[in-house]
Amino acid sequence: GLVKRIGVMFTDWLLFDRTQNDLVVDTASMYGGLASRGGPESADGQAAKAPARAIFVQGAEVNHFRYFRDSTLTESLPLPQAMRRWLLEAAPEKLSEWAPLPLAELPTVSLSRGVADERPKNLRPVVVYLPGIMGSELDADGERVWLAWLHLINKGLGDIAVDGGKKVKPKDVIDLAYGKLKEHLKATHFVETFSYDWRASTQQLGDLLVRRLDQVLKEHPDQTVRILAHSMGGLVVRAAFATDDGKAIWKRIVERPGGRLVMLGTPNHGSHLMVQTLFGLSETIRLLARIDRPDRMPDVLRIVGRFQGAIDLLPAPGFTDTGGYEGRRYYDAAEWERLAEVNDDFWFGKNLCGRPSQPALNATSSFWQAIADTSWLDASSRDRVSYVFGQSNATPCGVVEQRDAQGRTIGLLIVETPFGDGSVTWASGRLPAIPAENCWLMPADHMGLTNTPKFFGDIDALLEGGAPHLERLPVTRGEDITDAPTSMRRAGPPPA
Repeated sequence: GLVKRIGVMFTDWLLFDRTQNDLVVDTASMYGGLASRGGPESADGQAAKAPARAIFVQGAEVNHFRYFRDSTLTESLPLPQAMRRWLLEAAPEKLSEWAPLPLAELPTVSLSRGVADERPKNLRPVVVYLPGIMGSELDADGERVWLAWLHLINKGLGDIAVDGGKKVKPKDVIDLAYGKLKEHLKATHFVETFSYDWRASTQQLGDLLVRRLDQVLKEHPDQTVRILAHSMGGLVVRAAFATDDGKAIWKRIVERPGGRLVMLGTPNHGSHLMVQTLFGLSETIRLLARIDRPDRMPDVLRIVGRFQGAIDLLPAPGFTDTGGYEGRRYYDAAEWERLAEVNDDFWFGKNLCGRPSQPALNATSSFWQAIADTSWLDASSRDRVSYVFGQSNATPCGVVEQRDAQGRTIGLLIVETPFGDGSVTWASGRLPAIPAENCWLMPADHMGLTNTPKFFGDIDALLEGGAPHLERLPVTRGEDITDAPTSMRRAGPPPA
């Protein structure tokens, strides 16, 4: 069912950086794991092995769990039969469905998981690394649910629903999204990851971070402590430092030489992407229709609509996003019900909406009011904070009602701007308390901010207080963002 496969949307779009995969292993790693291919002669003069051969199959129904089904075809031949032919054929190199692998460069396969850093932890600066929403693994009653593909396919997402009745705990960060940068940072820092239960309220997560940072400072009494926060992780940091205890923690961090905070793509005023998601309009949600029945979309929206951490990402009540779209309209549950009544979709059905409850919306309003306190960024420490914007062709900045010639609402339209990273607009990223000279533009989309190796050196520079080789946010775009260009469109079918 659709609920059972919600994690699949992250396979292409988040975890595998839009590269080919089978839901569990990316295709490049499969090729990289094959035995070496010999040439005409081995080093000792003996005949080398024949070149390795492989079958490449693709399609909406092809995944890690379907290799042995007759419905998986290669050249119109069931894949199990092709495997049998390879095992039994005297000259398998003559089988047309099995092609030799090219000797092109093989990508480096990450081996970060399970590799312990055995160097003494008190000889290097410490970096506390926070992922974004859905960037932490979650266990339910001791069993991995997010992201565990076999569990999601067989048992579904219900185990981490707020009413699922399970005890949910965060584990590590999602390695495929954050592992490359994590491994890179280990060369110069002792890395402390702060994975968290992203379903919980951001203020609760901020309290947990305060305790974790206090522990880190005590365990590393003589070391520099730095914080690197991606996306929602930056809001968790702000929630922490908006409290009295958190302000004291930040003071202890900056009292040590080199203590800093770097934010990557943090939605400092919320994101219209979450609005679109709760109405079933965002591309990641609609991607699910490619692999399941569209009439199950309401189940997904119901589950996501009860995650307080997700609701906390709604545009702040006093925020006006690019194009003049205000956040205040989303803090009345009746408005969600009204818009749901007109949110009829050709592919997914009628009245689509996650329907946040009024108490949840009130809690989010209180959250934004609380983190509006940026007094911790006083004149003595604001130069210790940097922000990195990302860049993409289209970023959600609003939702509007589509009307017919008689003025009747007939649906909802997506509003997008080129001034953002694909998830967070530049208008939302901008935090006035951070000096403009500490803000930078990385030519990578929202997930690319933590997953593009050629920019890892720039992140190093920011953590260490140096100047990165990044551009500035253009003044004409950064200062007059609400007048930036926008476009409107209907949400389309799930991507092919």
